Amino acid sequence: MKLQETLKNIILQGGGTLDKNLQLKTFHTGYMVALKDFEDGYKLDTPIEELDENIRYYQSHVVGHDSLIGLWITNGYIYIDKVVLITSKFRALMVASVNNQYSIWDNKNSIEIKTEEN
Repeated sequence: MKLQETLKNIILQGGGTLDKNLQLKTFHTGYMVALKDFEDGYKLDTPIEELDENIRYYQSHVVGHDSLIGLWITNGYIYIDKVVLITSKFRALMVASVNNQYSIWDNKNSIEIKTEEN
């Protein structure tokens, strides 16, 4: 039930990051980068119980214990990504490019940074 409350808060905030234990994490430095082929999307009106179930499955079968789960809201969908925290902006943009990502997330400034290709 706690994850469902966390998910409701993440949706209200427009996104968030969960650790391997599905606890909300806040980062004040570095950059979040999603990895290719590790994403899923659901309509925002998907029942919270279904999102809970899908995130738990995603955490145990896709993310594993070495990464984070990034959740972001756009265009009426909640997207779930396997993400990594990278300290260097240059390296984060390189990893994003290799993984065909449109942007990275700057934790310090709470802004999206587009990759050059997009």
